[in-house]
Amino acid sequence: MNITYNGMTNPSNTISFTGFPNILEISEDNSGTYAMARITISDLNIVNDGNEYTLEINGQKLISTSNLNNAYGNKFYLSSSDFDKNIVAYRLVDNIRSLPTLPINYDIMIETDNDGLLISSIIITAKETGSQYNLEVKGTLIDKRIATVVLTSGSSSSTLSSNYSKLKVDIYKVENANTDKIGTETFNKGKYLTTLTKEVSGNNNYFDLSPILSTVAEHGKINELNLFIYHLTGNSVELIQKFADIYVVPGYSVNQGYPYLNTFDTLYLAQNVGRGTTKGVLNNTILYIYEPTVPLSLYATAKASSTVIKINYVNSARVMFATETVSVPVPLSLNNFSINLNKNNFGKSTFVDIDIQGVGTLRYNVIKPLKATDEIQRVYFTNSYGGTSFFDFTGERTEQRKTKVEYYQKNLFDYYSKDTVQLNKVYDKNITITVTLTSHNIEKDGTWIFFDMQNSTNAWTFVNNKKYFITITDLKISESTVNGIYTASVEYEYSMADTYW
Repeated sequence: MNITYNGMTNPSNTISFTGFPNILEISEDNSGTYAMARITISDLNIVNDGNEYTLEINGQKLISTSNLNNAYGNKFYLSSSDFDKNIVAYRLVDNIRSLPTLPINYDIMIETDNDGLLISSIIITAKETGSQYNLEVKGTLIDKRIATVVLTSGSSSSTLSSNYSKLKVDIYKVENANTDKIGTETFNKGKYLTTLTKEVSGNNNYFDLSPILSTVAEHGKINELNLFIYHLTGNSVELIQKFADIYVVPGYSVNQGYPYLNTFDTLYLAQNVGRGTTKGVLNNTILYIYEPTVPLSLYATAKASSTVIKINYVNSARVMFATETVSVPVPLSLNNFSINLNKNNFGKSTFVDIDIQGVGTLRYNVIKPLKATDEIQRVYFTNSYGGTSFFDFTGERTEQRKTKVEYYQKNLFDYYSKDTVQLNKVYDKNITITVTLTSHNIEKDGTWIFFDMQNSTNAWTFVNNKKYFITITDLKISESTVNGIYTASVEYEYSMADTYW
């Protein structure tokens, strides 16, 4: 028996993303035989037109009629002339195919020779191997020898599908998964979450766990699941696999990112920066910065408790002129923190390189000139790898407020008693604030981060030092008159603006 999760036989300590298919597959090779029935129309001359004849296949009954116009549904056409064997067999195939459950598990066809000429026999073959698909064919059509039947029993070499059986997956969620770090040797079973059940169907059986993963995933955090997989037959239950320490974060498909993160030794950057041409640093995607703080997200295994980060300030000649070193604790499986840059060195820099021990060097392009604009707004978002990303918008900012008003009408009994009358009164007002932010001029490889931002379901910004959650609703990327130079325009709405409902 072969059991895999996302194609892996050992998915422990991997990180799953909710926005991808997360497939549990239970399969087993099977060299068995297919159950089959051959029903042959053998002698129509003995048919009495005044009688009804029956044919019952796996408990589903068909009844004969000598009137061709009435031969539909569970009524099959039966002639009393041997010349009609082919049409009787051909029409009987349609009746059997119309049965409610038989066509689900069986292929039903009329037999022909190599030239396509009809033979007055009906072949019913199971779609899967195994004795559970053995056929039972009876009725007066068989008893009277009007038709004969030859049965072939099915067999299976698979313990999974040899009998009617079910697969069950018990799912447990580990509390405080952020502190039960990736790669921890001690096992934490967690709290029971739910059970998935499926009847065994053939040699390959699948569960898509993404809907379950989506219910437990949280932005900015990591969650951990354990899977216990059981095989149930009529009189037994067997644990066939345990997949432990499967970590889950909100994530999605964008910029050709990985569908999951495989086991890593110590640290891993929680950000997809691989799209773009190779630049000799960790990020092929160009990252820009205007404000002197760098939010970072790192996955860490139990082998790592802290990491050393070197901040290298690089001038326009690509010469490093200043450096700083900080030690950052990584006590959790997913660590979100911010690095403060030296404002004086930052102001002189063209690039800032963040060299993370055990990960690599992230290069940020400093947006120049600094202090050339009063309109600066940073947008943060939970990215496709579950970490925190950002972009500093230094271009134009516009704000539009749309009002949706609901009225009610009062009576006009005071029409003659008051100098001013009113019919429509405001029942409710809902204000939607839409903001459009425009970037500075960027290169092609600087546009990839906006696709990640557009797909994110968790974004926020600060206005007057107050945090607001926002929803990215639109993205436009335009190439300027200079070839290879672009601007990005992002539109967002506030999750909660001036009204609450």
